[in-house]
Amino acid sequence: MDMNRILSELNQLSLEEMAPVITLVANKSYEWRLAHNGYVPFSVFEDLLGPVTVSVQIVHEVRNASGLVSGYALRLRESNEAGDVYKGLYHSTCTSFRWTDSIESALARNNRESVGDNHPSRVEYLGITYHHEVSRRNMDLTFMHRRVISPEDAPRMEGSWRIFSVDELSRDDAPIIHSSLEQVRWVLSGGGSFSHLRATFPPGF
Repeated sequence: MDMNRILSELNQLSLEEMAPVITLVANKSYEWRLAHNGYVPFSVFEDLLGPVTVSVQIVHEVRNASGLVSGYALRLRESNEAGDVYKGLYHSTCTSFRWTDSIESALARNNRESVGDNHPSRVEYLGITYHHEVSRRNMDLTFMHRRVISPEDAPRMEGSWRIFSVDELSRDDAPIIHSSLEQVRWVLSGGGSFSHLRATFPPGF
C-alpha cells in the first residue's frame, strides 16, 4: 500500500467528499477506545482530541515571605510529552480528561506530575477557562486550580521548573506556550467562574 499516494489523493478532496474516510477513522478510533479503556495510541493522541478537550490545570503561584506574589513557576515541556511544537517551552502542568476520569482523579494525576508527594500545600479551585490551541486545532475547556509555593519549592518539584516574574509574564515573547501564558494572566487578573480567553482564539472568532 502506497500511503503517500493515498494521502496525496485524499488531500485533493473537500471535507464533505472525505465523509466516508472520516467516518471510517471515527469508527476505528471508537473501537480502539472500547478495547483499550478509552485510550488511543500516543501517535494519534493529539489528532483525536476532538473539537473540544476537557482538562485540569494547576497554576503554581510563587509568594515571598511576606505573602506577596513574586511570580509563577512553570515547567519545561518534556521530550516525552505530546506536542512537538511545545518542546523547549514552559507551561503550567495540565492533564486531559480520560474516559474513566472524575475531577478528583484527573487532578490527582496532574498533582503527581507536578509535585509528586513532595508538597503538602493544597490546591484551590479558581474557575474554568475556554481557550484555543492552534497546534492541536481545537478548543480546551480547563478546570483551573492554584497552588501557592515559595521560591525554594520549585527545585523540589517534578521536572525542570522556572519562576517567571510578573514583569516577564507581561511579555508576549516569553518562552511559554501561548495558551498557558494567557491562563496565568487570567489568574493574575483575578480569574472568574467561566472565562473565554479571547487572546488565544483564531482571528475573526
